[in-house]
Amino acid sequence: MANAIILCAMAIVALSPLLRRLYIERFWIRGRGTVIRLEGGINTSSDTGGGTWVWTPRIEYHVGGQRFTSRLSYWQSLNARSKYAVGDEVDILYSPRNPSRFILDSWDSWLSYILITIVLGSAIFSAGAPRRPGP
Repeated sequence: MANAIILCAMAIVALSPLLRRLYIERFWIRGRGTVIRLEGGINTSSDTGGGTWVWTPRIEYHVGGQRFTSRLSYWQSLNARSKYAVGDEVDILYSPRNPSRFILDSWDSWLSYILITIVLGSAIFSAGAPRRPGP
């Protein structure tokens, strides 16, 4: 019985990123945002020594007559141009409780949550798997 409870708890933790995305899909509100600015910055995690220039788009959207702007964080390959340009419109999902919180409503968003779920699930289950004694 205790093993079943532990296994269920591990499954819930492993699935939590995907469950969060499903919650957002169901309860957050769809909207449209506009890229109003591209902000540049140096990514110092590069192995090239000097860092790499990356772009971060700033998204503006309106909720209930209020204007919100926020930087959009997303993974991009090093030295890449931004996949967004000033004036681009993007689909977003924002929190009805806190409209300043938003995510992109795209397949890229779904893929990132699925990948995080797979990695987290693999790590949890490999750590919790029974070990076979060596020969």
